[in-house]
Amino acid sequence: MDVILLLVGLVTVGALILGVFHWVRRQRESMEEAWTEAARAVGGTVDIRTGFLAGTGIGMRANLEGTEVVIGLVGGRFNHTQLSAPAPDAGDLSLSIRRGRVSSVGRALGFQDVEIGDPAFDEAFVVTTNNESLARSWLTPEVRQQVSRVPSYTFSLAHGEVAAVGGGYDGIERDSKVLEAAIRAVAAVASRGRAGVQWRTEPAPPPRRQVCRRHVCSIAVLMNGRTEPLYAAALPLATMVLYLPQRQAV
Repeated sequence: MDVILLLVGLVTVGALILGVFHWVRRQRESMEEAWTEAARAVGGTVDIRTGFLAGTGIGMRANLEGTEVVIGLVGGRFNHTQLSAPAPDAGDLSLSIRRGRVSSVGRALGFQDVEIGDPAFDEAFVVTTNNESLARSWLTPEVRQQVSRVPSYTFSLAHGEVAAVGGGYDGIERDSKVLEAAIRAVAAVASRGRAGVQWRTEPAPPPRRQVCRRHVCSIAVLMNGRTEPLYAAALPLATMVLYLPQRQAV
């Protein structure tokens, strides 16, 4: 009797172990299939590294209209899908876009939620930024449309780089359509937003006193550093004549 119970227990444990291995293998295969299909849709390349048992690493690169998007799994034990792309034209713009709403209590406490001017987008997303006017220009209609197609992802722009974090129930994206939409959205936020932004860089005018000092130095050079009484008296007078028209023109 004891032998029979032992055999039943061993068979049960073995069946559970085989079931777990089969489930893990199926999850890995579905991930690889989804990433391969998404890469094919955006013209990217997938790098799959299979390790011992269920240990699998996966990554992808895609170039959309000159914007290089890198996709991978990060987080160690608790993975999540992360996408990133450089945004060299963003300057010091900081931006965060996530689905949700800020309640009236949150607004009273000072939580930021910038209204872009698109009612549907403003209703679905919470936007925080360090430059509201620039954020509205950056989030063009095309960018908002691309971001709206991606469920359950949070987008951020900081230090000249766009990142998006999301995934399935365990943080790993296994839906090829969602992954494709996320790739296109990251590329849009990183590059296409600059179409609505015009940068202006104007040199600052030199201080008035600095201009005055330059004239004094020029006169001193012309006088070859001579300190006779006549030159010593003419120097302040010449400085006043040169500086006065500048003050009137300001």
